[in-house]
Amino acid sequence: MKIKITAGLVIITVILSVLCLSTYMMSDRIAPEITVPSADITYEEGTDKAKLLEGVEAIDDIDGDISEQVRIYDISVVENGERAMITYAVYDDSYNLAKAYKVVDYVPAYVPPVEEETEDVEETESETTEEAKKEEAKAETTEEAKKEEAKAETTEEAKKEETKAETTEEAKKEEAKTETTEGSKKDDETTEAVAPDEDDYPALVVGEKPVMRLRTNVIRVTERGSFDPLDYVDTAIDDEDTVEYLFSAMQLEGDYDTTKPGEYQLTYYCMDSDGHKSNMCEFTLIVTERK
Repeated sequence: MKIKITAGLVIITVILSVLCLSTYMMSDRIAPEITVPSADITYEEGTDKAKLLEGVEAIDDIDGDISEQVRIYDISVVENGERAMITYAVYDDSYNLAKAYKVVDYVPAYVPPVEEETEDVEETESETTEEAKKEEAKAETTEEAKKEEAKAETTEEAKKEETKAETTEEAKKEEAKTETTEGSKKDDETTEAVAPDEDDYPALVVGEKPVMRLRTNVIRVTERGSFDPLDYVDTAIDDEDTVEYLFSAMQLEGDYDTTKPGEYQLTYYCMDSDGHKSNMCEFTLIVTERK
């Protein structure tokens, strides 16, 4: 009896082994084949991955075309972040897994810089900027006031100079006439001034351009006598610059030679600090022969 039971178990085991082996031999154990296009592509991080699946095909020997089941399994950045390896994967109906790989150009996603400033810092900066603007406006107001004060002082000084010039005008005319008379009486006098006409005295009016005036517009000098052009300048005024400055900026146009007898036509003028030129004062230098 025991022999019969043992024999039966052996037979059953053999039959089950044959059935399992047959089932295994008849099952689908071949993975699908994935085909990836060779064309170069670029993938930008964060964009639609569907572009990476364009042209990718998967064919299985049992299930046929299963391209629609292909998925992106992994994207690994390589080569200093300039390229990436794409891993494709697909299962057939028997759960056989297939993978394929492709290296593409890679562009990382743009990451905006992190703002380090907090609201408190921004508020403090805003308050500092506002305070700076107030200080700047205050400084501009002070500077404007100083300019107005300086202009007022300059104008007042010009008025004083004008009054002084008008007061001494007659005295200077008389002095020039006296010098002319004495020069005609003395044969050894080297310089003789001729009193100017009334029209040769311009009005001393403060304006944008400087105004100058000569003591006389004709001088007679004996041959090899002395001649200093500034000795014959009466005065000069300007709305900003002082008399001293205008005298330092005095110009004399024309050539002359006190060693050669003759008549030389010269022109006086001056320039203020803004580059404005004054009126032109004509002047005649007469060099006479020494007796």
